[in-house]
Amino acid sequence: MLDPYKLVLTTVPISSYILVRITSNPRFGLERCFHSNKSDTMNQFLPNKFELEHVFFGSSGVNVLSLEGNELYFRWEPSFQDYEPFREVRIEPLPEEWSLFWLALDEIGFWEWKNLYQPPEDVIVDGHIFNLDIAFNGRELVTSCWCNAPDHIEEFYQALQDLTDLDFQHPGGVD
Repeated sequence: MLDPYKLVLTTVPISSYILVRITSNPRFGLERCFHSNKSDTMNQFLPNKFELEHVFFGSSGVNVLSLEGNELYFRWEPSFQDYEPFREVRIEPLPEEWSLFWLALDEIGFWEWKNLYQPPEDVIVDGHIFNLDIAFNGRELVTSCWCNAPDHIEEFYQALQDLTDLDFQHPGGVD
């Protein structure tokens, strides 16, 4: 028998949205955002800056995601012609999606990540590079990751995928 459902109301500090999570298991559940004030605008959820670059070594290229106006603009730039073709996607997340994205970043301690993650000096590596510059609500994180990553990077990628419907860890944004 399932545990009784719990209703958890969380006011997201960046907005007047209320996040409602209904779950019988803390790992799974239904999340919805509702306006508590109809006068909210999309602009309060948009970042001041959003630039993300994931460089794939070997035979690949680079995934780039940047904010242009109210849209996120994704580009896949292959290194070689015989790899996945150049790809562009424009994404305009809903306010609810942005709200859940910012909440997810707060939950994983995103704003406390270091500015640089790299392997120890005595290790020879050849791997992916990840550069990120996100500014929102008076906070900014600029970080670079080279063959090393912060804790909770997988949760960050999942939040990004939930926001954009792109798998940013794979060349071209598709698995």
